[in-house]
Amino acid sequence: MSFNFFSCEKKTSAAEQKRFSEIFNEKYKPKTLDKVIGQDNITSVLRKCKNNMPHLLFYGPPGSGKTTTINALCNELYGNRNIKNCVLHLNASDECGISVVRDKIKHFAQFGTGTNQVTFKFVILDEADNITDDAQTALRRTIEIYSRTTRFCLICNSLSNISHPLRSRCAIFRFKTVPQQNIVSHIQCIVERENINVSPSVITNLVNVYENDIRQILIQIGALSCVGDKVITKDDTFNTFIPQSVMKEFIQCGQRQNFTEIITFVKSIISRGYSNVLKQLCLYVLSDESLCEDFVKRTVQLISECEEKMVNGSDDTIQLLWLASNLKPV
Repeated sequence: MSFNFFSCEKKTSAAEQKRFSEIFNEKYKPKTLDKVIGQDNITSVLRKCKNNMPHLLFYGPPGSGKTTTINALCNELYGNRNIKNCVLHLNASDECGISVVRDKIKHFAQFGTGTNQVTFKFVILDEADNITDDAQTALRRTIEIYSRTTRFCLICNSLSNISHPLRSRCAIFRFKTVPQQNIVSHIQCIVERENINVSPSVITNLVNVYENDIRQILIQIGALSCVGDKVITKDDTFNTFIPQSVMKEFIQCGQRQNFTEIITFVKSIISRGYSNVLKQLCLYVLSDESLCEDFVKRTVQLISECEEKMVNGSDDTIQLLWLASNLKPV
């Protein structure tokens, strides 16, 4: 697929322009609980709790539907007309200090909705595992004081950074990874509605690369569709899928232990802009039957160490160099 983004020669229809202006992830975000996929048990419980709603704590992997679920619940409770006045949605990675809890949240929570249909407001704290310890202590007290007028929903990937006193005040829901078949079916319905031709193999590969993260998959498909073509093939996703020949060469390059060669090869991988290199390399190593079991075990361990360091802010190039230089043959 070739397209000059700086050229005005290719004209698009009104329908195409509308499609370009909408992010798929937002356009197809579920507005009601029955549209949330892969979390039937949780949505069923939430429906039953509408008249006696507890404070909530959602945790699970990215893209599993935590924020989508609470937004759908609030939309059902308040409707489009009242949702802005009844829901305070904060991202704790940006606003996680004690002053936010004492001022912004407290001011919002102390007043009810002013309606008889739903008597409580909702405070949603996304990425709650970034809230400071002092702020968590203040939040615990705020939850206690204003439970008559406000419900709180804390959202995080892991419970490890949430204090036990906060956990004990919430009904805890663990969001599982959405099954692959559910995601493939969901994505297929979206691309059909958008009249975009995406082969099932491309969708399946995207699901594997992005670890069932629906948000990332839709962003990727939406970005590729913006060039105006109606067909997305594996060749169009060259910066997402790493050819097996490249991953095989990466392993062999590391085993040869020629550091000059390793530097050159790692730079070439970085320059191609591949996504999720470690994830795809791990899947390749686990599926390559020609590699001995001891080498596979050690390589997976090395990959996990690289992943941890990169999550903590280490440079991608340095970690790939370190990984390749430690791929010594067993």
